[in-house]
Amino acid sequence: RRFIKSRAGSRLLFDDEKNQIVVEDGAGVGRVTIDAGQNQITIEALRGDVSMQAPNGAMTIVAKDATLSAGQNLQIVAGKTIAFGAKSTSMVEGTSVIKLTGGGSGGTVNMNGGGAQPSAGSGEVTEIADKYGS
Repeated sequence: RRFIKSRAGSRLLFDDEKNQIVVEDGAGVGRVTIDAGQNQITIEALRGDVSMQAPNGAMTIVAKDATLSAGQNLQIVAGKTIAFGAKSTSMVEGTSVIKLTGGGSGGTVNMNGGGAQPSAGSGEVTEIADKYGS
């Protein structure tokens, strides 16, 4: 186990027993752990926030499985378009309310945007007698 420590307490730790490399800031705010034994990289904000930014470029996250979870509120905002879907099943669930709105007073929510269309129907239209005479 070897480490390099700065005057302010920031550390770079090489732990051959745990098969890890750990980078920590001296104030105890953040930590990055590369754990080769667990095949995992962890970025932690021990206090405060984590921010990933690419203001002049694209950001891509690729994974076999992914979960985005928030303890309270989750907000996803796009300047122009949000597109999401699945090659199998898409689910939207809410225990209280699910609200879909289309922009402004004349907005549209298209619940069947080019997917399955209703069938044309078949057979004849026949009159059914009104037994109540209305």
